[in-house]
Amino acid sequence: MTARWIHWATVAAAAIGLGGAAHAAEKVRVGGTGIGLATAQALGAALQKADPGISVEVARSLGTPAGLRALAQGAIEVAVAARSLLPEERAQGLREASCLKTALIFVTSHPTATGVERKQLPAIYNGTLGNWPDGAPLRPILRLRAGMEMPYLAQAIPGMERAVDAAFARRGIPVGTTDQENVTLAQEIPGSFAVSTLLQVRSERPQLRVLDLDGVAPTAASVADSSYPLLMRVCFTLPAAPSPGAQRFVDFVNSQEGRAILHGFEAAPDPVP
Repeated sequence: MTARWIHWATVAAAAIGLGGAAHAAEKVRVGGTGIGLATAQALGAALQKADPGISVEVARSLGTPAGLRALAQGAIEVAVAARSLLPEERAQGLREASCLKTALIFVTSHPTATGVERKQLPAIYNGTLGNWPDGAPLRPILRLRAGMEMPYLAQAIPGMERAVDAAFARRGIPVGTTDQENVTLAQEIPGSFAVSTLLQVRSERPQLRVLDLDGVAPTAASVADSSYPLLMRVCFTLPAAPSPGAQRFVDFVNSQEGRAILHGFEAAPDPVP
């Protein structure tokens, strides 16, 4: 499928009193997991402001696997990945150049909801817990099995593997096929219950309530000190021989200004392995 591109920067340096021809900015195409797209856009916009010689384009959600394939094939210059690189991807020369950690969170459109406990999650997904404390219907939203969220929860929460199987067997349970569709469904469905990430929610700012988990609020502090119980890693990934613009983008992510943008989205730096 041909990606539609979000142009955050297509700038040519105009002749500034030199009377010479304009020089096109170096294009850096970024793609991958949907949870990092708005973050990549914000970083790209800030980088272009600092360095008009760089043009950053962010593809609509490719997903991690397709983003990494596109990077290996030279279709993009930077991939945003929500999982560790596989051995075969490393063998192609791909490498994680800058990583962050964010919270895996639960969000809802229900106006009075404040939190959830891990022990409640299997019952929410298998249907035995079908109402919010005030009696309103609780409507879970699933993610694709091939995605990151459902396998993560199945591994991290006792009883979740069977609960997820039961949820997929239930009729009428909506499935968010992309990170952006998932958030849209969560906003549109009354009493929704969806898994997302703090990075996506803070960078896209949907009209959703972020739930505490086991009494711990997902914040920059609880992510940084790992007191929030469910954390995940997102990495900006480069090929073996990155273009100068791609390296400049990653250097900006690692800079004080780039780190401030990430902190604003309540993410924390995570050492590159």
